[in-house]
Amino acid sequence: MSLVEMLVGTLILATLALIALPSMDGLIERQRTRAATYALLNNLALARLTAVSRRSTAALCPSTDGITCARSTDWSSGWLLFLDRDGNRQPDTPGDIVRQDIPRRRTTCGWSAPPDAGRSATCPTAAAPAAT
Repeated sequence: MSLVEMLVGTLILATLALIALPSMDGLIERQRTRAATYALLNNLALARLTAVSRRSTAALCPSTDGITCARSTDWSSGWLLFLDRDGNRQPDTPGDIVRQDIPRRRTTCGWSAPPDAGRSATCPTAAAPAAT
Protein backbone atom coordinates (compact mmCIF):
# COMPACT_ATOMS: atom_id res chain seq x y z
CA MET A 1 0.00 0.00 0.00
CA SER A 2 1.45 3.32 -1.03
CA LEU A 3 1.45 6.57 0.90
CA VAL A 4 -1.05 8.11 -1.54
CA GLU A 5 -3.50 5.24 -1.01
CA MET A 6 -3.20 5.61 2.77
CA LEU A 7 -3.83 9.35 2.56
CA VAL A 8 -6.89 8.85 0.33
CA GLY A 9 -8.23 6.20 2.72
CA THR A 10 -7.68 8.51 5.69
CA LEU A 11 -9.40 11.36 3.86
CA ILE A 12 -12.42 9.18 3.08
CA LEU A 13 -12.60 7.98 6.67
CA ALA A 14 -12.38 11.54 8.01
CA THR A 15 -15.13 12.68 5.64
CA LEU A 16 -17.43 9.85 6.72
CA ALA A 17 -16.75 10.66 10.38
CA LEU A 18 -17.66 14.32 9.83
CA ILE A 19 -20.90 13.26 8.17
CA ALA A 20 -21.80 10.85 11.00
CA LEU A 21 -21.02 13.17 13.93
CA PRO A 22 -24.02 15.51 13.58
CA SER A 23 -26.42 12.57 13.79
CA MET A 24 -24.80 11.55 17.09
CA ASP A 25 -25.71 14.91 18.68
CA GLY A 26 -29.40 13.99 18.84
CA LEU A 27 -28.64 10.58 20.32
CA ILE A 28 -26.36 12.04 22.97
CA GLU A 29 -28.90 14.72 23.91
CA ARG A 30 -31.70 12.14 24.20
CA GLN A 31 -29.49 9.99 26.44
CA ARG A 32 -28.69 12.96 28.69
CA THR A 33 -32.39 13.80 28.96
CA ARG A 34 -33.29 10.19 29.73
CA ALA A 35 -30.56 9.94 32.38
CA ALA A 36 -31.72 13.16 34.09
CA THR A 37 -35.33 11.93 34.05
CA TYR A 38 -34.40 8.61 35.65
CA ALA A 39 -32.24 10.34 38.24
CA LEU A 40 -35.12 12.63 39.24
CA LEU A 41 -37.58 9.71 39.37
CA ASN A 42 -35.16 7.74 41.55
CA ASN A 43 -34.89 10.70 43.91
CA LEU A 44 -38.69 10.98 44.11
CA ALA A 45 -38.84 7.31 45.10
CA LEU A 46 -36.05 7.89 47.62
CA ALA A 47 -37.96 10.86 49.08
CA ARG A 48 -41.02 8.68 49.61
CA LEU A 49 -38.92 5.88 51.14
CA THR A 50 -37.15 8.37 53.42
CA ALA A 51 -40.44 9.90 54.61
CA VAL A 52 -41.91 6.49 55.39
CA SER A 53 -38.81 4.99 57.03
CA ARG A 54 -37.98 8.05 59.14
CA ARG A 55 -41.60 8.97 59.86
CA SER A 56 -40.96 12.55 58.90
CA THR A 57 -41.69 14.88 56.02
CA ALA A 58 -39.13 14.60 53.23
CA ALA A 59 -38.83 17.34 50.62
CA LEU A 60 -37.24 17.45 47.19
CA CYS A 61 -36.42 20.88 45.76
CA PRO A 62 -34.30 22.44 43.02
CA SER A 63 -30.87 23.52 44.29
CA THR A 64 -27.84 25.15 42.75
CA ASP A 65 -25.42 24.60 45.63
CA GLY A 66 -26.58 21.35 47.26
CA ILE A 67 -27.11 23.12 50.60
CA THR A 68 -30.24 25.27 50.18
CA CYS A 69 -33.33 25.18 47.99
CA ALA A 70 -33.37 27.54 45.04
CA ARG A 71 -36.23 29.99 44.72
CA SER A 72 -36.61 29.16 41.02
CA THR A 73 -38.37 26.22 39.41
CA ASP A 74 -35.33 25.34 37.30
CA TRP A 75 -34.34 21.75 38.14
CA SER A 76 -31.50 21.63 35.58
CA SER A 77 -28.95 22.88 38.12
CA GLY A 78 -29.65 19.95 40.44
CA TRP A 79 -31.81 19.10 43.40
CA LEU A 80 -31.73 18.48 47.10
CA LEU A 81 -33.53 15.84 49.18
CA PHE A 82 -33.86 16.65 52.86
CA LEU A 83 -35.97 16.08 55.97
CA ASP A 84 -38.31 19.01 56.53
CA ARG A 85 -39.42 18.54 60.12
CA ASP A 86 -40.66 22.11 60.63
CA GLY A 87 -42.21 22.59 57.16
CA ASN A 88 -40.18 25.64 56.17
CA ARG A 89 -39.07 24.08 52.84
CA GLN A 90 -35.37 24.47 53.70
CA PRO A 91 -32.96 22.06 55.43
CA ASP A 92 -32.36 23.28 58.98
CA THR A 93 -29.12 21.39 59.67
CA PRO A 94 -26.60 19.62 57.44
CA GLY A 95 -27.80 16.37 59.04
CA ASP A 96 -31.25 16.91 57.50
CA ILE A 97 -29.83 16.58 53.97
CA VAL A 98 -30.40 13.06 52.69
CA ARG A 99 -29.08 13.46 49.14
CA GLN A 100 -27.77 16.19 46.86
CA ASP A 101 -27.58 15.82 43.11
CA ILE A 102 -25.76 18.66 41.43
CA PRO A 103 -24.78 17.77 37.84
CA ARG A 104 -21.34 18.47 36.43
CA ARG A 105 -21.05 21.69 34.51
CA ARG A 106 -20.10 21.43 30.85
CA THR A 107 -18.46 24.10 28.78
CA THR A 108 -17.38 24.45 25.18
CA CYS A 109 -13.74 23.54 24.66
CA GLY A 110 -11.36 21.63 22.43
CA TRP A 111 -12.31 21.78 18.77
CA SER A 112 -15.17 23.26 16.86
CA ALA A 113 -16.56 22.59 13.41
CA PRO A 114 -16.47 25.20 10.66
CA PRO A 115 -18.65 28.23 11.54
CA ASP A 116 -21.36 27.24 9.06
CA ALA A 117 -21.79 23.82 10.73
CA GLY A 118 -22.81 25.39 14.05
CA ARG A 119 -21.35 22.58 16.15
CA SER A 120 -18.74 22.44 18.86
CA ALA A 121 -17.37 19.85 21.22
CA THR A 122 -18.05 19.88 24.93
CA CYS A 123 -15.87 18.74 27.77
CA PRO A 124 -16.33 18.57 31.54
CA THR A 125 -14.90 21.33 33.68
CA ALA A 126 -14.74 20.74 37.42
CA ALA A 127 -15.80 17.52 39.07
CA ALA A 128 -19.23 17.51 40.66
CA PRO A 129 -19.62 17.19 44.39
CA ALA A 130 -20.18 13.63 45.46
CA ALA A 131 -23.76 12.61 46.16
CA THR A 132 -24.33 11.92 49.82
